[in-house]
Order: sequence, then C-alpha cells, then structure tokens
Amino acid sequence: MNPVATAPSGAPAVEQPGPELVFRRCRWCRAATAPVRMLCPVCGSADLDDEVSRGTGTVRRLLPAARRGAGEPMPYVVALDEGFTVQAAVTGTMPGAVPAGARVELAVSSGPLVAFRLAPGQLGPVEPESLFATRAVGCVRPAVLPAARRAG
Repeated sequence: MNPVATAPSGAPAVEQPGPELVFRRCRWCRAATAPVRMLCPVCGSADLDDEVSRGTGTVRRLLPAARRGAGEPMPYVVALDEGFTVQAAVTGTMPGAVPAGARVELAVSSGPLVAFRLAPGQLGPVEPESLFATRAVGCVRPAVLPAARRAG
C-alpha cells in the first residue's frame, strides 16, 4: 500500500503549508516580540532569533476608530500564545463583534496583512439581532425599596 496520498487525477497530492507568522525571541531573556523590532523590549539585547508562531492566541481588544485607517478592516489586538501581540483583523464574523477573550487561529499572513479566524467552538454565527440584545450591567442595580420602607 502506498503511504503517499493521491489526488483524484492520480498524481501525488502536495500538502499545502498553512500560513506562518514569524516573530523574534531574545536569546538572553527569552522574551517574544514582533518581527519588526531590532532590540528586545525587555532587556534591550540585539541578539534575537526568528521563530515561527503556532498561530493561536486570544483577542484582547478592538482598536479605537481613531487608530484605524479609512476602509480598513476592524483591527483587533491579538495576544499570541508565545507572548507577543499583533494588530490584526478577525475574519468570518460581523465587524466589531468579536469579544475580548475569544480564542483565534491564524488564517492569513502575507507581508503586512495578518488575519485570524475564530477557533472552533468559540462563538456560533453572529446574528445581527443578538448584537442589540439587552443585558444586565454588573454595577447597576434597579432601585427597589424594601416593603418596610414604602408606607410608614
């Protein structure tokens, strides 16, 4: 039996590599940083190695509108599991609907464009009406008077 998978045409199937996100790790303090840095942000060393990220992380926040360019996708701050953050879009959801704390995985990484998608099981499809659902706010309580204080 041939262990190599074959395409329907009979030719050997070539497995396409997924997108890769390269980052830099300091040889001295092991801190991770974005690939554009020339010095370690923790210890200041210039002795940095390039490594490939696993591509999984957590959404920290949506950038304010003042930090976005016109016509750009909604950029989020994503903290990668390796210990560094990137600004990236999250695809496959309604704009601005990804909550902080959602797990994401790398979808696209080509040059300056970095995009993530929600990890399986994080959120279902987002319905427009669910964005406007009412919810209780933790620090606000309705004003209810005890029965003894009402009529006296």
